[in-house]
Amino acid sequence: MLSNAHSSGTYATPDIDYILIETTGIAEMIALMMIFLSTSLGDVTCLDSMITVVDEPIPLI
Repeated sequence: MLSNAHSSGTYATPDIDYILIETTGIAEMIALMMIFLSTSLGDVTCLDSMITVVDEPIPLI
């Protein structure tokens, strides 16, 4: 990783399989998706999937 700098000043690049981004509180996931699709980040990554968890309070009986 970054601590493995060579004497030439370059860094070894680790092989990264997945990046997980946790987005608590973001209601509009389309904005995050557009960052991956419309910027240079999209050239070096592949947006595989997006998962949304919806909580519902337990009703009192």
